[in-house]
Amino acid sequence: MRDIIENLVKYKTVSYQDKVQDFANLPEKCKDMFFQYLEESERNGNDGYLFFYIYCFNYGECKSPIEKIFYMAFRIISFELGEPVHIIPQSEITSSGNRYVTDFLFDTNREECASQFYKYNCPFKVAIECDGYEFHNSTKKQVARDNSRNLDLKMAGYDVIHFSGTEIYRNPWECAL
Repeated sequence: MRDIIENLVKYKTVSYQDKVQDFANLPEKCKDMFFQYLEESERNGNDGYLFFYIYCFNYGECKSPIEKIFYMAFRIISFELGEPVHIIPQSEITSSGNRYVTDFLFDTNREECASQFYKYNCPFKVAIECDGYEFHNSTKKQVARDNSRNLDLKMAGYDVIHFSGTEIYRNPWECAL
């Protein structure tokens, strides 16, 4: 399977050109995770749907390499659980008159997420933040801004989960669980 993708990247076939470019632009960690999991799946006799579910997704919605790594791990794990869970990258939330864009959002009140949970009738709202050091802990002003944002999101009913870039890079699977 790795040969197939490498050939797609090398020759940029017309039917997959955009997806091939998206995949080629992913961080190396994502590609390693993808191939590792794909090889394990093939050994376990899983079908090709996994390939398209992970490979043919628009990771361009993610703004940073650590977001892409987290998102790929999350998609693989949710697929493995049997019923893929959908989180929304770069989703807007307004709280206390402020507009925020979360790295990822899961909210059963939003149609993109809710359909799989209607049968459970459980409202659930989570904002997931992937925090790179240069944007989140460099100055007291940034820390204060992040703390104020967290408070606003919690007041709007969201649980807020933060992962550092180091955590995501070292063990994306654990973060995605």
